[in-house]
Amino acid sequence: MAKKILLIDDSEMVLQILGAMIEDVGYELETASDGMQGLEELGENDYDCLITDLNMPVMDGYTFIKKVREIEKYSDTPIIIVTTEKEASDKERGFEVGADIYLVKPVQKEELQEKLKMLLDES
Repeated sequence: MAKKILLIDDSEMVLQILGAMIEDVGYELETASDGMQGLEELGENDYDCLITDLNMPVMDGYTFIKKVREIEKYSDTPIIIVTTEKEASDKERGFEVGADIYLVKPVQKEELQEKLKMLLDES
C-alpha cells in the first residue's frame, strides 16, 4: 500500500509542482491550502508524512507543526518544511517546533524524492 502524504501550501502552483514530484515516485497525495485545513485533514485521514510551507493565511506552518506534535497519533510523523524562508533563525525555529527536514524553495525534484524515501521507505 502506498504511503500517504499531506502537502500544505497556499499556492496552487506549488501544490501542483510538488504534488507531481511526490506522485511521480508512487506516494498517495492529499493537499490543503493552509494549516487549519491541514489540521482538519489530519482528523479525517491517516498520513505517513506531512509537507508544509511556513507562510500561509489562517494558520502558518510553525503553528501547524506545533499543533500536529500535540496530537499523539502524529507526534512522530515525519514533517518536511518547504519554504522560501532561508534565514538560519527560520530554520532553527522550524526544528524547534518539530520539523524533521527543512528545504528552501525552489526544491529540486531529486532532493525532495530522496528525503521522502529516506523518511518513509523501510529498508
